[in-house]
Amino acid sequence: MRTFIYTLAVLAALLTGCKRQPPATPLSLYIVSTEKVDGGRYIDTPAFPKLGYIAATPDLIITSLEAVGPNEAGVAGNMKPGVVVMLHQVDAEKCAALSQKAVYRKILFMVGDEPLTAPTIMVALDASQTRSLQLTVADESQQKKVIADLTMLTR
Repeated sequence: MRTFIYTLAVLAALLTGCKRQPPATPLSLYIVSTEKVDGGRYIDTPAFPKLGYIAATPDLIITSLEAVGPNEAGVAGNMKPGVVVMLHQVDAEKCAALSQKAVYRKILFMVGDEPLTAPTIMVALDASQTRSLQLTVADESQQKKVIADLTMLTR
């Protein structure tokens, strides 16, 4: 009888462990280049026509976010809906370091293979002052999808 109960407990533990959620898709940042990048790819989509070349691997991968939320259209003069992303301090520092390398260039933000936004970096970010980013998206349906995808990264 003890063997049966022990086997049942082990089997229950194994089955519980199998119900893991799939890993969340990270937020990937790429510095965009006008020059061809070895092993990279060219981004030319309806939303990002003739954007430029990106490397095969991201320049920065963010796997954990502090918070994610909507930024409604028209707020702060923005006519498109957006997503506000609050970074953990360590990622804010990495993002600031990346922005220093990308002044006067675009950084492409992607979730999986989906490009979200590609702002031109005019000045390097200061990690001690900037822990939140606003990502502009095409419309409210994309806003909802991006929030759902990025919310999986909140920890």
